[in-house]
Amino acid sequence: MRTIGATGLLLAAIALSAFASSSAWANEWLVDGASVPFTAKADTELSGTMDIADTRFGLAFECVINGLALLWEKFGEIDEFKAASCKIVKGACGSPTMAFNHLPWELEVESNSEAFKLKFSAGTKAPSIQIACNGFIEDTCTWESLTPTAENMPLETPADVLTIFNQGSTGTCTVGGLSSGELAGDLLVAALEGLRLELS
Repeated sequence: MRTIGATGLLLAAIALSAFASSSAWANEWLVDGASVPFTAKADTELSGTMDIADTRFGLAFECVINGLALLWEKFGEIDEFKAASCKIVKGACGSPTMAFNHLPWELEVESNSEAFKLKFSAGTKAPSIQIACNGFIEDTCTWESLTPTAENMPLETPADVLTIFNQGSTGTCTVGGLSSGELAGDLLVAALEGLRLELS
């Protein structure tokens, strides 16, 4: 009878573990437990708060965020992204506003062994956010890569997905320069019509 040595068993266990890890998540959106094909994109809304800062400019504020997005397979497209009710956190700025440039922004679900991530892009351009005071543009911050973590929120009614931004000083701002732009905040992504949304 052919026997398998300890080394062979160890290699087999490692291979099985790697396969389980790689197949644990399909990296896709599910609506009411079903995959979302390209031909039947899911309508979703985004809501939450976001903090933006130019650390060298000494200006930071927080805004309420609302948006609309279409999701399918592991992809998404944010067609509407708006900020309202902005308030100053640091510095001086009358009537602060935030605007998202280069819409629509695109989404792609990624994951590692620990968490889901959403990769934000803006087509051939980088995601960019404009800061204005009293109606005048004061600063614009751009990120080559925005990859917030994402968590399923199964206890919500209906279930939705929480996106957590904690980018650190990774943005380049027109005033503060390289590594001066910070972005943080939480956005809920929820399917319309009371449907359940989750990542798998």
